[in-house]
Amino acid sequence: MNDKTTVLPTKAYRLKPARFKAQHHGYENTEWRAIIEFGTPYDEVLKPDFWAYVAEVGRIKIGDDIIVMPDDVSYRAHLFVRDVGPKWLKVHQLDRIEFDEAAPAADVDSTEFRVEWKGPHHKHAVIRIADNEMILTGFKSSADARVALATHVKSMAA
Repeated sequence: MNDKTTVLPTKAYRLKPARFKAQHHGYENTEWRAIIEFGTPYDEVLKPDFWAYVAEVGRIKIGDDIIVMPDDVSYRAHLFVRDVGPKWLKVHQLDRIEFDEAAPAADVDSTEFRVEWKGPHHKHAVIRIADNEMILTGFKSSADARVALATHVKSMAA
């Protein structure tokens, strides 16, 4: 019997630059907005390496504020930048609000899929219920997503 254990590499979560924008430029500090990618655990946001790509740009500084929201808008957090390095930021959580439920979901006549709002990047998305995987994204309305879902279901049946 082989007792070798396979160790899988852990996923490195990093904020992509396109998901990070200045909201308000002040004289002494800037307020930034970070939209966190769907599926990123909140604890990762508090790790210095998560901010590697943002720190590289060099515009963020000690004393800046970061407002954090995930794609599904299930929480909103206020972070304070305590230290900045060449490929990291140290942040401190000032506040975090968990919402009772994500943004409203649209009803779909399907036992395999549902339509949900997944935030400003993914917009309305079709979710496969079995594994909670987003299979179609980017729809401006839940009606558009339902039309795409109907087309998708028809193509699967063919």
